[in-house]
Amino acid sequence: MNEKEKELWTLQFHLAMVLIRIKENDHSFDKRNKLTYKAMGLATELGYEVGVRCGEEDTWPIVYIELPTGQVSWHVPQHPKPWDHHTTEEKYKRIDTFFQQVVERNVQTPEGKRKRFA
Repeated sequence: MNEKEKELWTLQFHLAMVLIRIKENDHSFDKRNKLTYKAMGLATELGYEVGVRCGEEDTWPIVYIELPTGQVSWHVPQHPKPWDHHTTEEKYKRIDTFFQQVVERNVQTPEGKRKRFA
């Protein structure tokens, strides 16, 4: 197995393990949703078709992954907050600020508290 084949197999293995964990946590929605997002990233890295659609009658978005063995999907919750009308410029300024905070080890927690990492 050459390096490219090893890398492909490793990504496939990680995706397969995440998918099994999704199956094991199918009724633990918080865990399942986090794993579903992780699976989306891995599947994207592998070049599989991945996306989110809103069903005609569903109020919950549906995540889809096209595996070589067929399509799989999960309902995920909508984002809890509405769009705050940020512009593209504001979006990238926020990213730059977050990056700088991480580099400086001065990150704000999701609860809004500042945490200084040593």
